[in-house]
Amino acid sequence: SPQSSTYVLQRGDVTGGPVFYAESVSVTREVLPGRSVDVAVEVVNERNTVTPLNPDYCDTGGFVSPDGLEATVTVNPLWTPGSDTQSVCVGPGGLLSPGRESLSFSYVAPEEAGSYPVDVTVESDTGGGTERFTVQVTEAAPPGREPPEGGENGGEEDEESGGIDIPGFD
Repeated sequence: SPQSSTYVLQRGDVTGGPVFYAESVSVTREVLPGRSVDVAVEVVNERNTVTPLNPDYCDTGGFVSPDGLEATVTVNPLWTPGSDTQSVCVGPGGLLSPGRESLSFSYVAPEEAGSYPVDVTVESDTGGGTERFTVQVTEAAPPGREPPEGGENGGEEDEESGGIDIPGFD
């Protein structure tokens, strides 16, 4: 089912239920200054067939099933100039599972702590819209308290990791 009614791109002809939509939109919610803010969008096509008469028709380039539905995703992190746009052509769904495509975007968080908005737009020729998400940039940990990249020990083994200390054995 869609993330929200804003991201419904097409409804079914008979049932009126969503058949082409953004199923999930995830945005990093909390981050340290200067770290990565990731945005991921998964677009789903539940239609079993798509014809060139569909306003969102696109060619997936596939041999068996070249037809699909096209959506455009635009991400606009408001702390940086400009926005990024990617288009995706989602093939038709199978008997038990819909067609799916995922898009990913990545940005560097601001250097100052605070709340920063990110607008995510998912559109097609037949529907869609924009929702705003908030990224919370938190104060950096005091010097010497922040774990380095790679985890608590920077990816290195801790020499005093516990176990039994037997003299004469390493």
